[in-house]
Amino acid sequence: MDQPMIKLTNQQKEDIDAIAWHFGDERAVLHAGEEYAEASAAIIQYFRAEYHHDGFPDVRFDLMCEEIADAFIMLEELLDLRPEMRAVIEQKIAYKINRTLERYSIKEPANAEAETKAH
Repeated sequence: MDQPMIKLTNQQKEDIDAIAWHFGDERAVLHAGEEYAEASAAIIQYFRAEYHHDGFPDVRFDLMCEEIADAFIMLEELLDLRPEMRAVIEQKIAYKINRTLERYSIKEPANAEAETKAH
């Protein structure tokens, strides 16, 4: 569990940094919003295809992964341009994880998995 969320090569990190600094803050913020909206739509389309048999799940899965990749790249760009975001995001992550654990009385991952299967 100690590996990064998504593994990037050093070259990919450098390329993302170069792209971020080439276009700057304003474009990165706007583009991030667009990419996250597209990722959201692709996730919903995959959900419908996979769980409601409305479409082609394999195609929707691939498109969802592509849009999530775009959103991930934009997060990396934003963090390059605004490094202070990392600490704020990390604080928000800790808060939201703890809130969810408390709200649903989740004690440990095995308990959560058993609870999910029981429902």
